Amino acid sequence: MSQEFHENLRFFRKSKHIQQKSVADALGIPHSTYNGYESGKREPNFETLKRLVLILDVSTDELLGLKPAAYDELTEDERLELHSYAQYLIYRRK
Repeated sequence: MSQEFHENLRFFRKSKHIQQKSVADALGIPHSTYNGYESGKREPNFETLKRLVLILDVSTDELLGLKPAAYDELTEDERLELHSYAQYLIYRRK
């Protein structure tokens, strides 16, 4: 895996400009539980994982870090730019 789940979760939440509390509320879980996901101290169950990809509008592959190795070479800003461009391409296709 190219990155840890908790790092990806934080990255995609921040890229959408969503607060931790908002995600926790949408999941119907305490903020402390969600914070545990982002800190790497807890892992969500399968149902929560499915809800997270819907909330963050990302694929499970992206969230779980199943990306090409070259992705590791990018900085966080470059990954954000790449993700934004991919979202634009999807939007343009519609």
